[in-house]
Amino acid sequence: MVKEKVTITIPKELYEQIKEEIKGTGFSSPSEWIRYVLRQAIASAKTGKAIVTLPYLAGKK
Repeated sequence: MVKEKVTITIPKELYEQIKEEIKGTGFSSPSEWIRYVLRQAIASAKTGKAIVTLPYLAGKK
């Protein structure tokens, strides 16, 4: 079954920042990371618990 997709726009500067942040994290693209973060945000909203954890960025920089 093919899932339909839509296009969502973000500022290029934000896209480039995400691209830099995900280097070495296992995410293959900013789009993959954005999907991950949005899924976490939706789950957090449904449960009322803390929003989005990003353990793969811990200790970076």
